[in-house]
Amino acid sequence: MKQSDLIILSHTVNDKIFEFEKQMLESFLSNTPKECKMFVLENNSTPEQHGKWKNLVLSSNQSFYYCEEPFNMNRYYNIATKMTNNEYIFYCNSDIIFHKNWYYNLLSWFDKFPNLFTISPFTKAFEWDPNPQGVYQTNLTLRDEFFETESLPGWINCIPRKYNFVWDEIFIGHYQDNDFCYTVSDLKQKNNYKSGIAFNSRVDHIGGATAKNCKSNYGEGGLEKLRKKWKNLNL
Repeated sequence: MKQSDLIILSHTVNDKIFEFEKQMLESFLSNTPKECKMFVLENNSTPEQHGKWKNLVLSSNQSFYYCEEPFNMNRYYNIATKMTNNEYIFYCNSDIIFHKNWYYNLLSWFDKFPNLFTISPFTKAFEWDPNPQGVYQTNLTLRDEFFETESLPGWINCIPRKYNFVWDEIFIGHYQDNDFCYTVSDLKQKNNYKSGIAFNSRVDHIGGATAKNCKSNYGEGGLEKLRKKWKNLNL
């Protein structure tokens, strides 16, 4: 058995957000074995706003923690990492839907590739996308295929705890996923790691559902920070 912590960042300020978070939790409970535990880190909401969500998470035998620190996705990920202890860590948004067999199928790639640093499941391609590729798939049939890439999604990433990965907290929200991809690429070059997408594991992304349903500040200046950090890439 492979024990995992699945970290969910949530910002439950209204019923619209609560409804898709509820759907996410239900899909998790229906399609995920008990060796994977959810750790919800709620932020920037009041007890009145997130009360129903907290009660639902706790009544489902999962963990809930309210973080009072200012918004910073990478900071939240680092905090949650220290508060959990299982072998594998999933870093996730709250607007996702888990499908059958997603968990075992995805983790099986760590047995096949001992140098696998991070992996993500694929998601159903958006209808408006004229040229879906990589993590975005129109073929929804699960197939035993690993797609090597550093172009990883920003809504779910799995990293073994043994790597002691620390998210760069200068990226509050915007471009934090870009920074992660560049960081993975850099680590692969230096350490001969692998990274990619599991085409035998499906977790769908609703697509910016939290941002669409609330007024949020995801951190301005992300692009400038990205260019400064990765100036050798001439972004």
